[in-house]
Amino acid sequence: MVALFAGLKFRLLRNRRGLGLGSVGQVIALLLAVGIGGGIGLALAMLRSAPETATLVMANLYASAVLAWTIMPLVAFGVDETVDPRRFALLPIGRPTLQRGLLVSALIGYLPLANLLALLGSAIGVASSWSLLPLTMICAIGVLLMCVIFSRALAATMSGLLGSRRGRDLGMLVSFALFALYYLLSTMLNNSSAESFASSAAGSVGRVLAYTPPGALALIPADVADGAWLSAGGRAAIVLAAFALGWRWWGWALQRSLTTIGSQTENSASSRGLLDPRVTATSLSSTARLVAGRDMTMMWRDPMRRMPLLMVALVGIVWPLVVARGSLSGYACLFAGLLAGTQAGTVYAIEGSGLWLHMVAFGDRMRARGELWGHAAATLVVGGSLLAVSILVVTIVRDGWVHLPGVVGVALAGLFSATGAALFLSAYVPYALPQSRTSMFASRVPGQGGRAAGGGLGLMACGLIAAIPGGVLAILGESVNPAFRWVALVVGPALAWIAMWQVINIAADRYLDRAPEILDLVAVGDTV
Repeated sequence: MVALFAGLKFRLLRNRRGLGLGSVGQVIALLLAVGIGGGIGLALAMLRSAPETATLVMANLYASAVLAWTIMPLVAFGVDETVDPRRFALLPIGRPTLQRGLLVSALIGYLPLANLLALLGSAIGVASSWSLLPLTMICAIGVLLMCVIFSRALAATMSGLLGSRRGRDLGMLVSFALFALYYLLSTMLNNSSAESFASSAAGSVGRVLAYTPPGALALIPADVADGAWLSAGGRAAIVLAAFALGWRWWGWALQRSLTTIGSQTENSASSRGLLDPRVTATSLSSTARLVAGRDMTMMWRDPMRRMPLLMVALVGIVWPLVVARGSLSGYACLFAGLLAGTQAGTVYAIEGSGLWLHMVAFGDRMRARGELWGHAAATLVVGGSLLAVSILVVTIVRDGWVHLPGVVGVALAGLFSATGAALFLSAYVPYALPQSRTSMFASRVPGQGGRAAGGGLGLMACGLIAAIPGGVLAILGESVNPAFRWVALVVGPALAWIAMWQVINIAADRYLDRAPEILDLVAVGDTV
């Protein structure tokens, strides 16, 4: 039966040759997994020359790997590529057999392969002598098994919650916290005094983690090499107890998730003031108001739409302060403007098969343009507000008031150009979004990976190109004559606005001409 599960997983991987980028995409994914995992493994293997350092590094690494795998269901629930256990709920398969099959299937794939190569390299790095290599290999494989078991256990435990709105809110908060933590660590690494503090703290944390199950797997070979058999036995007991508890936890959660149905009834906050029920689509402006109110209501209620806005705020405030020094830091807010503008993308894909209602309600040129202008208005109001706060905070912290006109001009140009590019590509490069997604990372459906990748790359490229005039004027303002900063404040956003105006009208005409084909593409998302 375990071999059958492995065969099913291999079949799933093999069937992807006809989807997305096809066989070429699979080969590229395999090469990336081998290259990245092998490169990390090679770097870890080089720590073999410093046994004490290697032991502390591996203790931190193993604990971090288990933690990352465990919390991943909260961040990216719904994008797991392992065999879905719900498919076997009505089949006469015992729980232990189902667990073993799901464990094996979870170990087959590109990500597990990359992790395995990295962990095998860590096994070489922690082996102080070649005679210990078999033991370190067993410990490394044990870390991978522990990652899978605890990840599956938490996913099964929270399957009902993660499918609800509150669960998506929780996942959004965890994702944002991890993103913020990344920036804090980046700040520390860019500061020499903080870097030395971080290094000493990492050593202290590593010694504490040595008594956790993943950390114990890193220390067992060192204890055996030193002849500390009592310590090695104690750590082995910790590891075995963790495996036993994790396996039983997974079994209980799996049994519960397959035999019970959770309630999805939840109270929701009122969205009064965001959508005016008196507005009707009788003109371009009223259509734009109606669509903008609907978009802002959805931003308020849908965690999948709120999460990118938090990212915009973080990128706009923290990133400029991290990557740039001095009073010119405000120009880094350009990237926050570009990111805010991209939130107008995939406006047709979000509707799925419900797009046919828009085809009926907004089936003429005036209403089609009003619909796109409504999407643009919602993006500009929300994104512009976040961008204004970001520029103000960065300017105050870095004392960059003299550069403020150029900063505002460049950032607004980026916001307008990215918004226009997002709406243009929504009509010219449409692709489906999974309508049942519970993760912001589940952004494409099988068979449309190439279109999604092309649309994303084209969006950023078009946004940057349209913002070039304002950027050139800002550079002239900083290097030639300060008066060019004021020229950038006026000319940059004006040119980007004109470009956005034109491409929105072009996109609306494209939508009217190709609406059935666009519906056929985006409706696929309803099945995922």
